Amino acid sequence: MDLATQRETERRAKVRLFVESGLAAGAATESNIIGYVAAFPIPEVIRGINAFTQGVREVNPDAEVRVVWTSTWFDPPKEKEAADALLAQGADVIAQHQDTTEPQKAAADAGAVSVGYDSDMGA
Repeated sequence: MDLATQRETERRAKVRLFVESGLAAGAATESNIIGYVAAFPIPEVIRGINAFTQGVREVNPDAEVRVVWTSTWFDPPKEKEAADALLAQGADVIAQHQDTTEPQKAAADAGAVSVGYDSDMGA
């Protein structure tokens, strides 16, 4: 397999993971408001949010995905603040495209569900 084909295969697999996370979030929400904490509005992140939203809408067409941009990849207090703002708007599920677990911690503290990537929350 050449490098271009390998990259495309990896990209499609990653997009599928975002769709599957959206399916879970769309099924879990009761308020129909899902918060998404995102770093920068670059193509990779937007593609992930779009794929996530596609999954949400597949199982729950009435749900809304609200995005807060942090303009940083790693700023734990700012990421928590963004998640808290979304929770205050009525989100009962929090997702993220960040490099810390703070959005998930904020969701847990509020009794909400969360979907995350890049960090193990199993411990």
